[in-house]
Amino acid sequence: MSLVLQPPALQPVPGMNIQATQSDEDRFREMASSPVCGSLEWWGEVEKRFGGFSGTHDEVLLRLVDPKDAELALEIRTLVERAWEGMEAGKVPELCEEGVGGTYFIKDRKGKVIAVFKPQDEEPFHVNNPKGFRPRRESDAGFKQGILVGEASVRECAAYLLDHEGFSGVPPTVLCLAEHPAFNYSPGPTAQLLSPALRIASAPRSKLKVGAFQKFMKHNGDTEDIPTSLLNRFPVSEVHKIAILDIRLCNTDRHGGNILWREDKDNAGSRTVTLIPIDHGYTIPCDMTEVYFNWLIWPQAKQSFDAKAKNYIKKLDVEADVRLLKEKFGRTLDDRHCRILRVCTTLLKLAAEADLTPFHIGEMMSRVDLKQPCLLEQLCTEAERMCSYSQVDAVFLAALKPKLQREIAKIAAQPRQTSSVPAGSPSPLKPVHTPVYGPGDLDEADLFDE
Repeated sequence: MSLVLQPPALQPVPGMNIQATQSDEDRFREMASSPVCGSLEWWGEVEKRFGGFSGTHDEVLLRLVDPKDAELALEIRTLVERAWEGMEAGKVPELCEEGVGGTYFIKDRKGKVIAVFKPQDEEPFHVNNPKGFRPRRESDAGFKQGILVGEASVRECAAYLLDHEGFSGVPPTVLCLAEHPAFNYSPGPTAQLLSPALRIASAPRSKLKVGAFQKFMKHNGDTEDIPTSLLNRFPVSEVHKIAILDIRLCNTDRHGGNILWREDKDNAGSRTVTLIPIDHGYTIPCDMTEVYFNWLIWPQAKQSFDAKAKNYIKKLDVEADVRLLKEKFGRTLDDRHCRILRVCTTLLKLAAEADLTPFHIGEMMSRVDLKQPCLLEQLCTEAERMCSYSQVDAVFLAALKPKLQREIAKIAAQPRQTSSVPAGSPSPLKPVHTPVYGPGDLDEADLFDE
């Protein structure tokens, strides 16, 4: 049996603004990526396709939502196949105790954790959240401002798609349909507090879930509790690759718990440290109120981008990124979110050209006082007054760009704050606690000095 879901023949659903000219596959993808995981009609078609998934809860399933995702990389198709085989062999998905949403460790036939799955309906404040973050009265607001309940899994996948050439190291991530008795199917009485738009998710129907399926990355720990005095042992380029991603995507949730680190040794005994960014469900918001970059306090953030990073930034094509997101995820990422992506990418390109550091850029995007807009927000407001918010982004960006250039020139003219980061191979690091992503699975005896 094929492991890739072929889209069923769907009819346009009233009120969903789906044009009759769209192919079945396009309609399938657009509805699958909606914040409510599709309409009842959509789920009905899925049930007809697979059958028998609304009864005893003893079925297991894992499929790609979009068959084209198998073309992204052979690694993705192989990973989904291995995970499916593990579920069929009785390897039960394990709920991660950390975090605020439902995150499940998925195992292969041998019981080895190879992936994580994050269902949309188990995100914070959604109907099946297993951590006590149940729906709030008549509100679609998500865990972070500017992102609605149920939208995080789409952003996990968007971050992977926008990490061109794997520059920042985002783990392979795709939308999948999954069912397993280990998932949470117990909406409480607070389900009735959902807004009408989300209440549909609590209706009796298939036990299939849509969510982000991501490769589990080998790691030694995360950076949450590493002492500040040891942070300078991370290579500058590794910190900068994450800063570039966070700035582009306007990350509202970059903390130490979602930066993993891995230390490797080659045959000659040389050590290298790699940083791995995870948890991108709260990127690409529709406003910049809660932007948060924990790396701002790291000494590497005050170093200039190297030639490789600058060349990567220069090649970024935000209009191509916007087209990719709209084609892939439809209405879940609308014009407001795309405007944020355009603004942040434009800022990054202009600032890097002027030799500003990640620290400079992050300061422009961060609020000192949560009640007071950051510098970038202020500049956007000025530009919107000049051209009205409703005008196309090309007009808005034309008004914004000179303002950005003016402020960047002011910052570039200021005396540069330097921060010493020792050169050479970093000293070995030791994990302080179990990371949110799951326990580090590399052998400490081989990788750490006592």
